Amino acid sequence: MHYLDQKLKQVAEMFDNLQAEDGGDVIYDDIFSGSEFQELAERIKITGDDTVVSLSLDGAQLYQNKKSDTWISIWILNNLSPHQHYQKQRVLPGTIIPGPNKPKIIDSYLYCGLHHLSALQRENNGAGLRMWDAATSRIIQSRIILALSTADAVGITELDGRVGHHGACGCRLGCQMKGRHKPHSGHYYAVHLRPNKYTVQDCNHCDINICKLRTPSSIDYQQDLLKVVSLLDQNHYERNWKETGISKPTVLSGLVNDLMVPVPRCFPLDLMHLIFINLGELLIPLWRGTLKCDVTDDLSSWDWATLTGDAWQAHGKVVADATPFFPSSFHCPPRNPAEKISSGYKATEYFHYIFGLGPGIFCMILPSKYWKNLCKLVRRVRILVQRCITGSQLQEAHSHLVQFVEEFENLYYQRRVDHIHFCRPCIHTLLHAAPEVMQVGPGTYTTQFTMECTIGNLGQEIWQPSNPFANLAWHALQQLQVNALKSIYPELDLNSKPQLPKGVVDVGEGYIMLQPQDKLPAEIPGHLTKVLAQTINASKIR
Repeated sequence: MHYLDQKLKQVAEMFDNLQAEDGGDVIYDDIFSGSEFQELAERIKITGDDTVVSLSLDGAQLYQNKKSDTWISIWILNNLSPHQHYQKQRVLPGTIIPGPNKPKIIDSYLYCGLHHLSALQRENNGAGLRMWDAATSRIIQSRIILALSTADAVGITELDGRVGHHGACGCRLGCQMKGRHKPHSGHYYAVHLRPNKYTVQDCNHCDINICKLRTPSSIDYQQDLLKVVSLLDQNHYERNWKETGISKPTVLSGLVNDLMVPVPRCFPLDLMHLIFINLGELLIPLWRGTLKCDVTDDLSSWDWATLTGDAWQAHGKVVADATPFFPSSFHCPPRNPAEKISSGYKATEYFHYIFGLGPGIFCMILPSKYWKNLCKLVRRVRILVQRCITGSQLQEAHSHLVQFVEEFENLYYQRRVDHIHFCRPCIHTLLHAAPEVMQVGPGTYTTQFTMECTIGNLGQEIWQPSNPFANLAWHALQQLQVNALKSIYPELDLNSKPQLPKGVVDVGEGYIMLQPQDKLPAEIPGHLTKVLAQTINASKIR
């Protein structure tokens, strides 16, 4: 728990050295490195005695072929280092919302946990919760601070009260980039360049300068929110709802403003769905020519659609043949996309496929200009997913992501009305990815991977399909109680010092070296059997 104190001192020392012009570069390696938390820490004088938590929300389906939607929220304790707070024994389940249908008002389920947090923030007239610090043998007063609230593109609308990515102002960070929709369609797309011969009312604005996009401050947000909630007429409400992108106040507005990263800055991006899933689900159908082609368009004019027929099958085999060369630590090498991409391709498979193998395997398939555009994306994405990012790397990443988005619209969208649906929200969101690191730290620490792992852990423990939601809630409560007990009494955690298997060498820093071992028995040729027997006998004699 003293990681927070150590990190605050380390970050303060880094910025002091930069102000003293001693050289060096800003290093972002946790949410505490971001400007939002630094401003909060300076304003309320955060100390190592305070407790910093983050909330995460997501929906899940318990069974693949059965309607079984459920919503889960968890609490993440940021006082622990990033190497610890994502582990199962550190994650605290907060809410289980049973299905099978989506709840109409998720705020009503989150209210209980947030009301408890609000009460703790007001404890002792805001001085904090009295605790015993066993490490320093003293009584402390710990303020409970909400750092971030994370969710995917669907779940974030339940937390931040925005209209979502289908709205006119659909940016999840709230920038005033207004989308455009096709004629006779109400679905807005994140198109920056105005289409040719485009006359749709309220969407016919000029080209948007993507180099000058700005996310709203807390003051801007409050002013826009006031426009929405102060109206009594439905027509005026809908007009301001469309203009501001805000449909309702966030449920987090009931917390103590001084003890949280202010709204809307507390709602960061989710790199897991943005990079690991959404980009792949856009680029691959484009290159395969399976994305929707309007009647006014001609599929044969898509010179980028080269992953078709035998080329697609051969390409899939190349990807599958690369599997033996992936280290086991990479987790889930990409399977043959020609066979598996339409049946549950995992997020890590998409990532290794496009951003790992991509530059090497697509150069044989894509025309040069599309391949170069992809390489710009790959290089900058690899920077964004790092756990430690420098300021100079961020500048490089942002500059080239802007170039990628400009080239993407010129190469694929081509200012054509019937290509508007190529410009999905994930392309626009890339423009915010690098500046977001400066505000809330690397996106690796704010993704939904922790939540997805928790969903997987809890889902594996359900054994009675007749009443899955009650089972899920019971296991979540049990995990919460067990984790709390292990925190109070560390001696109960039998896995804190795991026993290493026989023959394993501990090489330090959490790594061990395993003995080589075949997974399946293999027959040894006769001449090698004699050599092996002599070697074993010699080792016994020694």
